[in-house]
Amino acid sequence: MNFLYRTLVTIIGIPLLVYIFFGPKILFYIFCAILSLASFVEIGNIIGMKGKNTNFILYSFLLVGMYCTVYKLGFNYVFPFLIIFTYLVFFQMLYSNDKELYMNHALYMVCVTYVFLFPFFLVKIRENSMGSHLILFLFVTIWSVDIMAYLGGCSIGGPKLAPTISPKKTIAGFVSGIVGAVLVWTVYCWAPLGAKPLIKLFSNMQLFMISFAISLISQLGDLFESRFKRIFKIKDSSNIIPGHGGILDRFDSVIFTAPLYHSLIFYISGGF
Repeated sequence: MNFLYRTLVTIIGIPLLVYIFFGPKILFYIFCAILSLASFVEIGNIIGMKGKNTNFILYSFLLVGMYCTVYKLGFNYVFPFLIIFTYLVFFQMLYSNDKELYMNHALYMVCVTYVFLFPFFLVKIRENSMGSHLILFLFVTIWSVDIMAYLGGCSIGGPKLAPTISPKKTIAGFVSGIVGAVLVWTVYCWAPLGAKPLIKLFSNMQLFMISFAISLISQLGDLFESRFKRIFKIKDSSNIIPGHGGILDRFDSVIFTAPLYHSLIFYISGGF
């Protein structure tokens, strides 16, 4: 039954994501906002933050405000908005003697960096004229890493990659993920419906370097979430996606990789 759920979600989910990537920009904004907010809720529930309902409203306001600011005014106005919000948080903390409140806000700030700001780089990439292709390239690369790492680990086996963090992951699977990313990139970029427009931005070697970096960092992001869940003794971040677990379970590598991916394509292409 679990396999059936996973298959159905995959069959429906992948075409839906492709449509979001290439559809109106507002759809992608909404997708990233939901991704951030759902991840934020999952982390809050896992950690069990004190006063999470009040702080959830406060930080939800931050999230909605950030995306509305970008949509209406542009990226240049995001950081002033973020600075003002930070001062408001400090003002709230100024009149409190609750030690846990300070600790919670510190945790929330970490969450804001991870699940708010990291996906924000996806929005920035989407703003580019080839943003849809760049976003799809990122997702296809990460999907290929996950699939090949799983197949390589199961078929080859061998020494464990990080047994105290994720006992099932092997070095063979790690290497297979990297090889898979490069091979899929080659097919994807030269296929009739692939990402040939990306060749206008990058050379073959540059695309190879980008896919190689994505494969490394995405697997590191996967290990980070595995460590996070092991510390709090949970299997999935939630059960919101049938057969797949939570938002963080499915999109942790994408979130973790987004800032590096943006930086790579920005500097390699000479800015966009």
